[in-house]
Amino acid sequence: LKLQFLYFIGSIKMLGSHHDEEESYEADDDEFLFNEYSIDDTLDSLTRLERYHGSDFSLQRMVLVRDITDTALEAGREQTLKRLLPLLPAFVNDTESAVRQTLAEQMYPLAEFVCDSGKSEEGYQEVLNSFLPFSIELLSDRNSDVGSAAVEALFKVCTLVRPEQFEAHVLSVIQQLAHDERLEDYRVVAAELCNELAPLLGKDLCLAKIVPEVQQLADDQGFSVRKTVAAHLGKLCKTIGPDEAVAKIFPLYESLSKDMIWGVRKACAESIADISEALTPEVRHNKLADIFKSFLEDISRWVRVAASMNLGPYLFTFNSDPEPCPPSLVKLFTNMASDTENGAEADYPEFCAFNFPAVAATIGKERWSELEPAFKKLIKGVQWKVRKTLSYSLHEIAKIVGKDITENVLSEAFELFLKDLDEVRVGCLRNVEEFLGVMGQEKREQYIPEICNITDTTDSWRLRMLIGSILGNLAPLASPEFCKEQLVPMCTRMMDDSVSDVRQAIYNSVAKVLKRLCDGSYDEYETLLENIVGCAKAQSFQKRQMFAYLAKEVVATGCTDVFEKHFIAAYGELARDTVANVRLIAAKCLTEGIVSDEKLAGNEKLLGIVQLLRGDSDTDVAFFAGNPRPRMLDRAREENEMLRSDDAEQVAQAQTAQAQAQEQEQELEQQQPAAAEEGDVVMHSQGDNEVQGEEDERDAPPAEEAPIEDVEMLQEPDDNHGIEAEEVLDETAEEPVEPIPQDNVEVPADGGEEPKPDQEPESSNDDI
Repeated sequence: LKLQFLYFIGSIKMLGSHHDEEESYEADDDEFLFNEYSIDDTLDSLTRLERYHGSDFSLQRMVLVRDITDTALEAGREQTLKRLLPLLPAFVNDTESAVRQTLAEQMYPLAEFVCDSGKSEEGYQEVLNSFLPFSIELLSDRNSDVGSAAVEALFKVCTLVRPEQFEAHVLSVIQQLAHDERLEDYRVVAAELCNELAPLLGKDLCLAKIVPEVQQLADDQGFSVRKTVAAHLGKLCKTIGPDEAVAKIFPLYESLSKDMIWGVRKACAESIADISEALTPEVRHNKLADIFKSFLEDISRWVRVAASMNLGPYLFTFNSDPEPCPPSLVKLFTNMASDTENGAEADYPEFCAFNFPAVAATIGKERWSELEPAFKKLIKGVQWKVRKTLSYSLHEIAKIVGKDITENVLSEAFELFLKDLDEVRVGCLRNVEEFLGVMGQEKREQYIPEICNITDTTDSWRLRMLIGSILGNLAPLASPEFCKEQLVPMCTRMMDDSVSDVRQAIYNSVAKVLKRLCDGSYDEYETLLENIVGCAKAQSFQKRQMFAYLAKEVVATGCTDVFEKHFIAAYGELARDTVANVRLIAAKCLTEGIVSDEKLAGNEKLLGIVQLLRGDSDTDVAFFAGNPRPRMLDRAREENEMLRSDDAEQVAQAQTAQAQAQEQEQELEQQQPAAAEEGDVVMHSQGDNEVQGEEDERDAPPAEEAPIEDVEMLQEPDDNHGIEAEEVLDETAEEPVEPIPQDNVEVPADGGEEPKPDQEPESSNDDI
């Protein structure tokens, strides 16, 4: 047993030693990693790039490349040409694909800086001799993300090339890639470049050089090349013109639309709108329409889906034609409105709803009867995303079809959408003023109360915020009498909303409603005016701040005469408010909007308020009123407080030593035995302790006593974090104001994060 116990103890010690060694190794590894991968931040950006561009840590290299344009801007053009550009080849051939992709993304902004819009001849030569070859080299990268970034970079870099040098430096690259038989990816890139660079090359150069290359690539053995050609013909057709496009490009498209590979045919279906826009009306109505119908009957489901997705854009290309859009194509479009559960075809109603305004604009309100059945199916569709899509475009459809159809047909959809999900409601509410603007006065005033009543039926503060922001846009659509009856109570109620974002959204609307009421008699806007001016004298500091915001919006809407007559006196009271944050908001609103109005520029009372705020005791208030000098005094005061804090630390140390001595004396007293017969011994021991204590006190250096002012300064302020009060008082206030209990903040039922109530702008600690 003894041997077993000794063995057990030895095993524990061995395990402990191994654990210590592992911790030591881990610490050494951490120290090695820190020393190996840390960057010297004291170096300037260009020197840091030179030192670490060959780092073994790929993340370091990627960060350096990401910031390479900023490094060039900091270093200047001369140092960039001399020291930075020689480092680019290392990044082009970097082993990490993320580094190469980042370099491709930075290629154009760096080239643009070096070139300086063609003003720097040396920089322009670098564009031709460095940036173009680097972009071309990255085109064929084995990583597809790098290749895609390089294609975009090459397009942009080519815009820096002068037109007279396009053929030598750009066209030659396209031809070289198009005839490269080593790798199919080169020819894919060439097919894409032929289309994307066509606008830069011009009609003549495209007809002479680009079209022959496209014709060859369209007959390439690789289906990826043919697919790329089918998807990239639109810009080339527009560049060479309709007649040349019909003669030289359309036969290629027609041939590719019958390709054996379904991916090539799908690419043709996806690009049909771009091709149609560049062809003559005759070809668009006849041959191209037949090709499109063949796509809808294709054996591949993906080709059929692609054709259905692009039917709306294809029909929109008939918009400028003298001949009307074929009814057969319109019928194909309206058939997509029917709900189906067959896989990808279930999205057909959404495609129909998304393109509905474009098709309506193409055929016009005269042929609305062809679209009306599909419209009624869509507004009652099972999928909410279909209804949402249509709700966002309802106002555009109303503009197309006019007043009568809007009041008789579209109004039904509007009523349904207002009672739908919040996602659908938002769509029609965002542009409700445009939709109601198409209707007559009677219909408008019928729907405005329904919009206001939504706030009573929803728990979403975001929806209330949206309604608050649009109420002002509804005011011009109704009479002043109607605004007084419907919009004024709504504005007043939303000014007291428990959510700060809702209250902030109503400010502009209140000003617009007031402006509309001013078109009538004084009796029309008296109630709203009293509510606004009453905020300046409210007990809640949030209400007084609200008055400043409302006054700013009133001036912004052009009601300067109302401001001069009814607002200036109350605004002067804000400048003398006991709460610093109220004066701060008053100063900001005054200088950022009110005094900049031309009609109020010479108002003496307003200038007096500005001068009063500029001389405010609170430095933030004075600063926002236009006096920057108090901020300099604040810096000096902060430095003095730092010096005083050093003295305060010494006083605190002395107080701590004194407290420790008192604790030792209390411990000695507790050690005295309670037995009476041991009294002499106790007294003797106590005497020794007392003598020893006296000697210690004599030998100890005297503690430094802090001045009364410093000691009071060291006392921690009261913790007011747990007190929920709406009123924040200034210490310099002569008359205290009773705190108002904070309103209950509403928690939205939709699960969204509730915004905090109004947060006051930060002011100095001396005033709060």
